[in-house]
Amino acid sequence: MNDLRARIAQSDPHFTTTLFKFYYMEDSDSNSELSTVSVDSDTLTRLQKSKKNVMIETLPTGRLGLPVAPHPILPIKDAGIQILHPTTLILTKINRWSNICDSTRPKTKLKAKSDSGDIDYMLSWLAERNLVIILEDYSGQPKENLLRALGVLRKALLAAGKSDVLELLQKVLQAADWVAITEEATG
Repeated sequence: MNDLRARIAQSDPHFTTTLFKFYYMEDSDSNSELSTVSVDSDTLTRLQKSKKNVMIETLPTGRLGLPVAPHPILPIKDAGIQILHPTTLILTKINRWSNICDSTRPKTKLKAKSDSGDIDYMLSWLAERNLVIILEDYSGQPKENLLRALGVLRKALLAAGKSDVLELLQKVLQAADWVAITEEATG
């Protein structure tokens, strides 16, 4: 895992790693102090001077409901790495979100809110590219569990009045899977 983080950080100065965390640092102001900080500077100083930081989770396969084998994959040629394809990656987010969305614990509520935003973005990204989620490609959970998680998401989107995101969800699911999560709600 650390080798992967190091290779990414070497390929793009926007990425940096601390002992346990991996970040993407977006600096929208080209005149900011970050652009003058040398690569050898203390990582924490770089993080503090960056205007926006995004912590990136890197998790081993087969843990926390993740697929046992990373399949399908999306090669990132510039960095020389392969990542879990977004049509599968979104299922990891939906699965986690569906398990924590009703929590009353403050930290968990924040994580659920962050996951929800990620899911909305990923649904839009997939729909723009006409990509479809194939539940059978996900080896981390049985299909029934994924359908349950998708059903929880569908209900939450309906309750929140997010019809635009609901349409995106329908667009990126196979027709039979959409029917399964809508029939579950009425059955």
